[in-house]
Amino acid sequence: MTADMPQANDSDDTPTSDDSLPAAGKAKGASDAAAAGTTGDHGCIRLPELVDFTVCEDLAARIGAARHSALEVDAEKVTFLGTLGLQLLLSAHAQWQRDKAEFTVSNPSSGFLDGLKELGVSDSVFDS
Repeated sequence: MTADMPQANDSDDTPTSDDSLPAAGKAKGASDAAAAGTTGDHGCIRLPELVDFTVCEDLAARIGAARHSALEVDAEKVTFLGTLGLQLLLSAHAQWQRDKAEFTVSNPSSGFLDGLKELGVSDSVFDS
């Protein structure tokens, strides 16, 4: 090793992998990602309470897997709708329209509707 290369810190307080996240944050993100899964009903995805960047990768994969078939997105449990989550849903809605497939958002919670309003989007955006 050369003198100007940083030395590894062997102390116990150095974060490794995803240990830099608080345990509560990891547990919450993990439970949200699991909640974003499909239900027993075919073509239905239940959104988690927090639709933020932490669940979007998993949610995008699940939405993509349902492409070319009718899809219902259940928003009943949403307490927070973030910008990236909304962008993902708007993009999916537009793709389903291009594919001439049915895309519906059902049971929008007050948190989901508040998120739409805060982001300047009409609550009828998914009606078409």
